Amino acid sequence: MLVGHSFGGINMQLYASRYPDEAAGMVLVDSAIAGLDFLRSMEPSFPSPVLTKTYATIGVTRLP
Repeated sequence: MLVGHSFGGINMQLYASRYPDEAAGMVLVDSAIAGLDFLRSMEPSFPSPVLTKTYATIGVTRLP
């Protein structure tokens, strides 16, 4: 079950479109609803989870 609020709703929709077997349901709370074409266009802009974890480990995510 996925739950997404606001921009997180777009992230949940992207996740569900990439991994349909892992998403049994989705609850979108005050979320933007995106079409599949929009989700595909957003996909390249999301950083790799491994890269994000590496940045968080060395403190780069706290710079802004």
